[in-house]
Amino acid sequence: MYAVEGYKLAFGVNGALVHLSDTNGKVWVDESHPFGAYETFGTEDYVRYFRTYMQILGFTHGLMQTLTSLVLSSFDHSL
Repeated sequence: MYAVEGYKLAFGVNGALVHLSDTNGKVWVDESHPFGAYETFGTEDYVRYFRTYMQILGFTHGLMQTLTSLVLSSFDHSL
């Protein structure tokens, strides 16, 4: 437990704030209601995310290339 300017706070093993109380004794955060956390992701997580959210990739990737080309071609490159 740490004390900072009258506040008491503690962190869990995952980096979450697991205790926060003020000078009046009001508990704002406890272990049943943690705040924030540190989480790491591996290759498996990336693959799952990619398969879940990257739908019709050929279309969207091709569309983005086309839009980028149109935008870049509209600039006056003589400046």
